[in-house]
Parts: sequence; C-alpha cells; structure tokens
Amino acid sequence: MRTGYPAPHQMSFWRRYGNKGPWTCAYCNRRITKGFALGGRDTLVIHHVDHDEKNNDPENLVPMHRECHIKHHHIGKKRTKADRAKQSATLQAKRERMKKLEAMAKELGI
Repeated sequence: MRTGYPAPHQMSFWRRYGNKGPWTCAYCNRRITKGFALGGRDTLVIHHVDHDEKNNDPENLVPMHRECHIKHHHIGKKRTKADRAKQSATLQAKRERMKKLEAMAKELGI
C-alpha cells in the first residue's frame, strides 16, 4: 500500500538515475521515455532486483517498462524459485553492465 508520493523507492531511484528520462529498460534495453504519471505499456516502473520491496538501496532498483515488468513477473503464471533466481541473476548482470556504461560515460564526460 502506497503511503506517500513519491514513494521511498522512487526517491532512491531518482537520486541515482535522475527524475527526467529517458531511461534504459533493464529487461529489454529499449529507451523509456514516459514518466510514472503518463500511463501505458511504455511507462517507467521501478523494479526491485532482489524482489524485496523494503530494500530501496539504489543498487537494487532498475528501470523497466510497465509491460516488461509484467513479463518479468509473469502475471498469471506460476513460477518456481529457480525461475525467479535465474531472472534475478539476469537482471543483476544487466545492472552490472549498466554500471560499467555509466562509469564509461562519466569518464568521457557524457
């Protein structure tokens, strides 16, 4: 249940990625250009990599399209712990790639 806006995970996310897009989806690597309030499948959703909604560490938060977030969680389908672990590992690898790209961009002054 949301107790306030912006939510704590949104504040952590904005401190790391900024509150104005575009962002890159951690699931499909396409650009996200719509903010939270605009709605639709391409809207920004902040995903908790470890699936713990209380862990709002910026390292645990990645941007996703709403559609990709739904696909990631397989709404309406049963998933095993192994499935969730595999997807979390994939997202972790993508997050590491994103960190490397951010460091390279910072070095280049981009």
